[in-house]
Amino acid sequence: MMENTPRLSIIVPAYNVEPFLDKCLASICNQTFRDFEVILVNDGSTDGTLSIAQAWASKDARIRLIDQENRGLAAVRNIGLREARTEKIFFVDSDDYLELNTLELMWAMQEESGADVVICNYVLEDLAGVPLPAQHAFPPQGVMTGGQALLLMLYDQSLRSYSCMRIFSRRLFDGISFPEGELLEDFQTIYKVVARAAHVAILPARLYHYVQQGGSILNNSATQLRVYEAWLKAFGERCQYALQSPLLSPKERSLFYIYSVKRLSAVWKIYQKRLREVAPDSTEAAFYRRYVQKSDELVLQLYGRRMTRFLFHWMRIPLFFRRYFS
Repeated sequence: MMENTPRLSIIVPAYNVEPFLDKCLASICNQTFRDFEVILVNDGSTDGTLSIAQAWASKDARIRLIDQENRGLAAVRNIGLREARTEKIFFVDSDDYLELNTLELMWAMQEESGADVVICNYVLEDLAGVPLPAQHAFPPQGVMTGGQALLLMLYDQSLRSYSCMRIFSRRLFDGISFPEGELLEDFQTIYKVVARAAHVAILPARLYHYVQQGGSILNNSATQLRVYEAWLKAFGERCQYALQSPLLSPKERSLFYIYSVKRLSAVWKIYQKRLREVAPDSTEAAFYRRYVQKSDELVLQLYGRRMTRFLFHWMRIPLFFRRYFS
């Protein structure tokens, strides 16, 4: 490492975020903890994002600006990991922003605990800055093993598979990259990174502002069908990973197996219903038929039987026996 290497690398992807980038970068550059570099990647923006990024890079030497043709969020995260000069990584999405003491508090917890990952809580808010209802409870402050954090993340409730709002040891990403050209890149990647951690520290303070905007990939109706399909593929991979993971006990694997089959079955029922509600020759019908088929195939892999309406209603009985008598 170079003599003047900072202690933390902050990776900021930027694509057509002209209304948000100033606030994001101001919240980073004005942090009470100041020993960091910012790797700011303009990913082929077509609005005024690049001009704003250039202005910030010219006035704050900690910002390294990379300008490239559009390659997508996963590629930008991978570039940031390659370009980082430090052993600690922090991702910030360019339409979000931080409390000004975020890094100070998270870094202090990292030093105190020695954890490979430090996770803070977040505020979910709309474009006007109005907080939205919390969707899930957050774990209490403390330190857990990577296996314990993995289990929580697999259930995708109290710990979500986000790359933001956490400090990572960079070595956890060795041999792991975000899947380029695919949706839900965090959902496909972060649980595997966290599983490598010896310890994960939890900081319940709401330090990260996660801004929900209608034009984002996850909130864009034009990409919703692709998102659903990407989720199904990623969920299947997570199931297979969990069922083979030595970090989980036999009981934990069994309970997660039951959860996975029941969740897939519930999704299967939803899309069977939607399929009956749309025109048979519509684009939506074609998607729903494909989705039902793929979810059915995944249930077959996990459960050993194809899904039917009869099986959907009666499957709790064999799953009960698997849970308590297998």
